[in-house]
Amino acid sequence: MGDNDTVKDDPLAGDRLSKSVPSQNYYGVSAPQRYHTEDYFNDPFDNSNAIATERSRSTPQTPNARLSSSLELPLQYNTGSQGRRHSDSSGHFNRFAKNYLLPAAKWAYSPIGSKKPRHSPLEEYHIEYSVFKSTYNYPSVDCDGQANDMPFSLYWDKVLFSLSQWVESEELKPMRIPKGSSGSYFIYGINDTSSKVIVGVFKPKDEEPYGPLSPKWTKWLHRTFFPWFFGRSCLLSNIGYISEAAASVLDRQLHTDLVPRTDVIYLKSSAFFYSYWNRHANKRSLPPKIGSFQYFLNDYVDADSWFKSHPLPSALSQLPDDSDMTIGTNDNFHGISFKWSKSVLLQFREELEKLVVLDYIMRNTDRGPDNWMISIKWSKVAETTSTKTLRPILKIGAIDSGLAFPWKHPDEWRSFPFGWLFLPISLIGQPFSDTTRRHFLPLLTSTKWWESTVCKLKAVFQKDKNFKEKNWSKQLAVLKGQALNVVDVLRSPNEGPLELTRRNRILVWDDVMRIPLQVSNSIMENAIESSIHDMSLSNKKRPTIGVIEEETSSSQNITETTALLHPANIDDRHAESSAISGYDYNTNLMEDGSETNTRMVIIERIEPLKTKPPLFTYC
Repeated sequence: MGDNDTVKDDPLAGDRLSKSVPSQNYYGVSAPQRYHTEDYFNDPFDNSNAIATERSRSTPQTPNARLSSSLELPLQYNTGSQGRRHSDSSGHFNRFAKNYLLPAAKWAYSPIGSKKPRHSPLEEYHIEYSVFKSTYNYPSVDCDGQANDMPFSLYWDKVLFSLSQWVESEELKPMRIPKGSSGSYFIYGINDTSSKVIVGVFKPKDEEPYGPLSPKWTKWLHRTFFPWFFGRSCLLSNIGYISEAAASVLDRQLHTDLVPRTDVIYLKSSAFFYSYWNRHANKRSLPPKIGSFQYFLNDYVDADSWFKSHPLPSALSQLPDDSDMTIGTNDNFHGISFKWSKSVLLQFREELEKLVVLDYIMRNTDRGPDNWMISIKWSKVAETTSTKTLRPILKIGAIDSGLAFPWKHPDEWRSFPFGWLFLPISLIGQPFSDTTRRHFLPLLTSTKWWESTVCKLKAVFQKDKNFKEKNWSKQLAVLKGQALNVVDVLRSPNEGPLELTRRNRILVWDDVMRIPLQVSNSIMENAIESSIHDMSLSNKKRPTIGVIEEETSSSQNITETTALLHPANIDDRHAESSAISGYDYNTNLMEDGSETNTRMVIIERIEPLKTKPPLFTYC
């Protein structure tokens, strides 16, 4: 047996022969080849050897495949051993780098905040079918929510324009508010008389109760040592500043005038809490912080202090009819003492009902007595040459709405009841007033109002860099479900705030659908709300909800073959169907895959929830 036969039969012969650098020829190859280190360790990001690596996976692995970088091998044997070396080292490393190292490197070195928010694929938010049925016995209302807000909007724009200059000056340096569980700051400005006044409250995103730079150590201890009670599971984390601005938008849309004007802005100041590296850098190079800026309410006190100074009366029958006060023309009304009366109590109950509806719709989980405020506004009702008559009007201010707009109903540890539930039964135990019904029913049952409100709320939530369409759809489903309960209670003349809080929890989902352009709203409602079994009843009119149709003749019978999306008249049906065929409707697509003769609309759908109540229902 020759040497060549030994190499061919013995699988370990190549290993033994490789230890001595031979000079003879192997299989007709005359020149040996030197193997270098750079040939062994290939670039993991280069796919040029992918074919050789895949081929080497089927090659049997030989012992001692890792050879020295200075070893000389014949070309024939070097080719085979190189493939085997790729199989047990470079091939595995390439797969490891591709599957693990590259994704980890992209995640670690990607810039923070570079991800663009995802926008809805809808061309426009158009509700084709709404579960909020219109109320015809109430007049139409403004759906924009900005009609009577023009004077204050001009003043607000002026404040925002001068805000950066005020904050960065040392004379008007912001001051951290000691109360609360987050880093919030009083922002000072200059009024028309060149005096220093508080113009608003700024709450940075990264200094929220569980934010990365929260200056309150109690929340840090809570997050670090009690992680099982971390935050509120029904709320999205670290978007309290967005909820503050969204509550202001919803308040303006509902015309309740309860939430102070709030916007999302950027501010930087040395008074804010920064990280160690930013705090020891130049003050001028401090990065701006995103957060909510809320207008400061002057002459307001929190509800807890107000009720201690002015307790609610128990004997309502003994109260006077009104609380009008007559003073001199030149007298100051600041020294007038407030007294409860039947008219003032009724006016305050109507103001409180606005807060009930607003809080219930956005499902505020933190409306305690210190998160809403009360103020007295004296209105002049009569005046003579020597006297004037003033009437007290109580105004409510809803602040600290950062724990609103949940993505699901509370269903774990706590139920988070509303703070106004602990008020006397004489206030919240009565049915909703007719003023409240006439105020909210036209708004909440208007399709145009919902289209405008949803677009404005979504525009606010999209300002957060972590905005996700899936989370927003869940938040909107909770909000619409709460609003539908409000509509049902307001339509009942004998129900009030207590009955509202006892309603079953529901969700109203927005299902995105494409419908033909030729279909009208009334026909679509018939198709959604009608049953196919009702179509088989002869000599009966097809059920219609919200649409008035003329009676059809007795000769036109509706059968099971009657299309739901077409009118009952056969001639009209043939005339409409001749415009486009079924084949064209299913195959006529644009280049991007969308139908040319359809439009994307919203179909609202109700989903009742069947979940267990939280463990603690009183906190």
